Amino acid sequence: MAPRRYKDAHRVCIYEEPNPGNDYSSGLPPAITDPINHLDQVYWHSDLNYREIFYNQVIMINFPARAYPPGSQKWSLPAHNLGSLPRGVLLVGNTQIPTGEPIQGANQATRHVALGVDETNIWIREVWNYSSLSAITFTFRAILVRPATLGASSHLADESPTRVVYGGGKFDTNKQYLRHAPAPATPDFYMTNMGRTIDTTNAGYRGVRPNGVVKEFNAYTGSFAGAGFIPVAR
Repeated sequence: MAPRRYKDAHRVCIYEEPNPGNDYSSGLPPAITDPINHLDQVYWHSDLNYREIFYNQVIMINFPARAYPPGSQKWSLPAHNLGSLPRGVLLVGNTQIPTGEPIQGANQATRHVALGVDETNIWIREVWNYSSLSAITFTFRAILVRPATLGASSHLADESPTRVVYGGGKFDTNKQYLRHAPAPATPDFYMTNMGRTIDTTNAGYRGVRPNGVVKEFNAYTGSFAGAGFIPVAR
């Protein structure tokens, strides 16, 4: 098979052509007319939805020592100013933190973090409980995405030596997008695969991060293995 670009008055796409000599006289390939059911043949299609990365910040937080009573603190990041509520992930290293996973634990004491966003601002919420926790430093990465924006071009396909814009701006080489990074590619980071990431058995805790790293607290005795992950490139 060979990659081919197709464009008509309604759509533009790049897909795998199983018959490179095909002139469409027998009809358009299903990868063009029905991309959602032929994703294995599609590189990009203007009828599909894509997520654009518009915010990508790295922040180091020096968490202080914490003691009883339990509490929380909000750590603000630079505002995103989108004007609407985006979706996002919080990473430690190259992997998404499963919701509820402790980042530090000693005996019954744990420290947790979570990403918070509204229409303008973004922050990391720290929560701690029970007895004393020592000071610790973590480097986080916050990534926010939005539906791919239009308006960069009035054409379905606009190509120049320095820039390519398809679908009126749904694809733009000046922007970054969430992209699946299957092996053997080295992913930029990992995200959960819409499955359970945490198990608690007999008051123990096991969290399986999307890259397979296992975190256990309080003498976990179960056998939870996680639900897989999605390697992502940007």
